[in-house]
Amino acid sequence: MTYGEGLLLGIVQGLTEFLPISSSGHLVVAGAVVGLRTPGVLVEVVLHVATLVSVLIVYRKELIALARGLRQGARSAWGYVGLLAVGTVPAAIAGLALGDLVARAFESLPAVGVHFLLTGTVLWSSRFVSGGEGNRPTAVGAGGIGMAQALALLPGISRSGTTVTAALWLGVT
Repeated sequence: MTYGEGLLLGIVQGLTEFLPISSSGHLVVAGAVVGLRTPGVLVEVVLHVATLVSVLIVYRKELIALARGLRQGARSAWGYVGLLAVGTVPAAIAGLALGDLVARAFESLPAVGVHFLLTGTVLWSSRFVSGGEGNRPTAVGAGGIGMAQALALLPGISRSGTTVTAALWLGVT
């Protein structure tokens, strides 16, 4: 991969990561359009790590406050971390159990197209969910959101789109 190709993928990642349109799916499509054969899922992982670093920088004050709350034994901080863990476990298990399947999906443009359609359907379904009353997430809700996040391991399925829609379905607003 050339520096120019890496730059192109970085731009695609940066423009699509925070929209409900699957940055990983768009990376696969962009690679196919320019004839780029990436070395498996490695490039996507590196780009997502870069995104994680940017998120940690943007939310550093909130993360520091959360760490202080944990050190002080604040129940709300521990509850929040617990919900984050419950919401993360399904994706971690799916990633470990289905790693080869997920890696193969990154090499299949038709699979990405089907996943884009699934993302569109999920987003469309959110139109039919009532606004809710601002319910706080529960462990069951966090688990449901985590399962939606697990689906987003596949390129073309938007992590933000599926998790936000799952939260709406579960009454978390």
